[in-house]
Amino acid sequence: MGSVIRFDAEELLSKLEDSPHAHTKDIIFGLVKKINKWERLIFLLKIRSSIKPSQETELLRVTGEIFLWNDDFNRSGSQPTLKQLDLLKLYYGEQLQYNDHNLSRIMFTIETLVAV
Repeated sequence: MGSVIRFDAEELLSKLEDSPHAHTKDIIFGLVKKINKWERLIFLLKIRSSIKPSQETELLRVTGEIFLWNDDFNRSGSQPTLKQLDLLKLYYGEQLQYNDHNLSRIMFTIETLVAV
């Protein structure tokens, strides 16, 4: 049996930023579906908060990925660690700049967590 490689959100973000290759983003978006659900959400929120208003296509892509995360949300009973919760609070706050009503039902889940 092969060994398992585990990535967290920060490692994937670092790989994404360090790569000069366009296809790296597609590979990382594929990998992010296999990581811990909270790390996945942290990754997606961090990516989304760095998107400029002029990058509508990219914003829609990441928003779609967050909807996919929401669809998978209840498939695992794991809860975020304190570090993950701190990062979720930080990146959730950055989402408010978009005033995106489409994302509001997912943000309710996050609001519930970060209100703790």
